[in-house]
Amino acid sequence: MQIQARGYILVETVVAMAVLSVSMVTIHNALGQASLAHAQARDMTQARFLLDQKMGEYTLKPALDEGENSGEFGPELSRFHWKVTVSKIVMPDAPPAAPNLLGLVGQQPLTPPVTFLGKIVVKVAWTTGGRPFEERLETLLAPSHLQETPPNAAPAST
Repeated sequence: MQIQARGYILVETVVAMAVLSVSMVTIHNALGQASLAHAQARDMTQARFLLDQKMGEYTLKPALDEGENSGEFGPELSRFHWKVTVSKIVMPDAPPAAPNLLGLVGQQPLTPPVTFLGKIVVKVAWTTGGRPFEERLETLLAPSHLQETPPNAAPAST
């Protein structure tokens, strides 16, 4: 009878160890995924702050040239790279008999008419866990923010 009791205890121990092993592997994988998700969330938050910083630098400049510029944020943020593109968006001509959609009576058209808008696109790229990520921010500017380039000249880089 003692032999059967020892055998039964041995089976219980082996089953308990198998369940414990499976549980430990599952917990280990879950902690690894949680750590990766935390790193990605931290990097996304950092990228949004860096986007706002770079966009602020460009929108506060009194005049911008069309073109592209890129770089890094410094040694402590060397994983993050930025790229800024400044371009013009040509406005389409208004139809000759445009309806008065705003209901403004007797309003004169804008003088001089707006023929283009400025567009700034800021991108921040980085890698986390060997995977590339990128965040992007865009805005439009009044024509007065862009420097006029002669019609035959190529856009200059800033």
